Amino acid sequence: MTFLEVEDILGFTLPKSAYEHEAWWYNRILIHSPSLEKMLILLQNQT
Repeated sequence: MTFLEVEDILGFTLPKSAYEHEAWWYNRILIHSPSLEKMLILLQNQT
């Protein structure tokens, strides 16, 4: 799945750091809602 596909699903543009730093994704899972975590897991499994 591409960054553009993720942005399309989310409905907003990802910040530059999401493109450049893998850690950005892990930080989102730790501090955001469980629904975001589930979504990211589903997106990861689609690749």
